[in-house]
Amino acid sequence: MLEVMFTKSATPEIKSFQKMSLQDACKITYRLEQELQEQQNIIHVDFHILDQNSEEMYAGTLSLGSGYASHLYEHVENKLSSMEMGEDQEKQKEALLQLMKQDIEEFLQEIAPPEEIEEPEEKTKVKGEQQDKGDIPLEEGKGNKKHLFQIIGGAIGGIVVGAVSVFSLYAVPSKPVEATTQPNTHLVKGLQQASIQQYPKAIQEFEQLDYKELDKESQKAVLFSYLLSGKANKALQYEPKFAESVVSYYVAIDNLKKVNEIQVKNDVIDFEKAVLAKKDGEVVRLKDKVSIDGRREQSIVDAYLRLKKYEDCFIFAKAQGNKNVMKQVKEVEKKEVEQSTVPDEEKKKKIENIDKVLKEI
Repeated sequence: MLEVMFTKSATPEIKSFQKMSLQDACKITYRLEQELQEQQNIIHVDFHILDQNSEEMYAGTLSLGSGYASHLYEHVENKLSSMEMGEDQEKQKEALLQLMKQDIEEFLQEIAPPEEIEEPEEKTKVKGEQQDKGDIPLEEGKGNKKHLFQIIGGAIGGIVVGAVSVFSLYAVPSKPVEATTQPNTHLVKGLQQASIQQYPKAIQEFEQLDYKELDKESQKAVLFSYLLSGKANKALQYEPKFAESVVSYYVAIDNLKKVNEIQVKNDVIDFEKAVLAKKDGEVVRLKDKVSIDGRREQSIVDAYLRLKKYEDCFIFAKAQGNKNVMKQVKEVEKKEVEQSTVPDEEKKKKIENIDKVLKEI
């Protein structure tokens, strides 16, 4: 059974690093696509399709609400159908789509109009013959399944850290026709090396190119190749906004201290360095420069508490909608007041005010 892992999500309906069956992923993306179209809103969600061994078979980015596809499977089908491929790549494409379709038959029947649920016998027979001619049986060769789709369109492969991919990947360059008609270009060679995780060799090819002239998907390939080759500095020189992906990668491999090796001046990197060094004033100063997740929220709260800036900490927690932290801050502040040497009358008044806030939380 295939699984889908979402690695970057802009909607609370899908959590980052959430893993689910392909069928469940199609169901939730189908529902969100309809809801977001009604709201005239578009959100982007990065995803990875994994086999039963957590090997990556495909990766891409959904634009839910855009009308490009009704659900995840249709997105992959549309994306691959828009590409110009050779005969071998077409076979691999059909094999992947067939494998996915087998996993979501129940879902496809649920959303199909009543008259389309059962295909005529003759049509089914013809379709079966076409599949027999075009598909690659997954049993043929041990490497077929593992690398089933890594080479299509110069796809850049990902790494799995404890079965968790860390970053968003793109299935194809945005100019597939150009890529297939000019097979000896540095871009295509670099993407081919990246697809088999030969990142240093990929970099050798990418360095022959003008980064600014590349499309966004190819730029992503360049940046991740530098990151996975231990050259995060170089990646950040090209793209400062890539810092969030660098941090996500280091967090995923449980080695956040590697940010200390980065010399490029960057607010996101400086924030993480400040957290590690417990430079609380710097953490608080840079908090608005980073995206807030649970880990960072706790780091900011801890910094405020060590600075004894209880009111600022409470305001921050309230802005995050975290009532548990709001309560925690007031309880710490109350304990501080109780142990203080202020006059009893003033102490009593402060405690009463704190108790009042605690009751309102």
